[in-house]
Amino acid sequence: MTLGQCNVEAVQGFIESQVVVTIPGHQVFRLPPVVGVDLAGDIATLVSADFPRASVSILGRCHGSLSGLDDALRMSEEVRDTLAVCLRQAHPGAALVEHFQTAVHIGGAQ
Repeated sequence: MTLGQCNVEAVQGFIESQVVVTIPGHQVFRLPPVVGVDLAGDIATLVSADFPRASVSILGRCHGSLSGLDDALRMSEEVRDTLAVCLRQAHPGAALVEHFQTAVHIGGAQ
């Protein structure tokens, strides 16, 4: 069988990525998940630059369907908008973490 004869079945779904920050002496903090991996990688880079002693990782979750994609895209857009504001700060990674820590404490994004 040649490659052209193979039937390829598309799998519908999406990937959600969440940046997890562990600062020595503090608890673990998880930023809201975003759709895809590029935005999470950019966020992890910024956070690592502002918290050089922190352990920064990206957790990926593969969704096997498109269920929940609309909500995930809304959250990603919120994170992207917040990142755009934080990029104007001297320490954008720290500003981003502070923003979402504050949001969690007042009952917002989780």
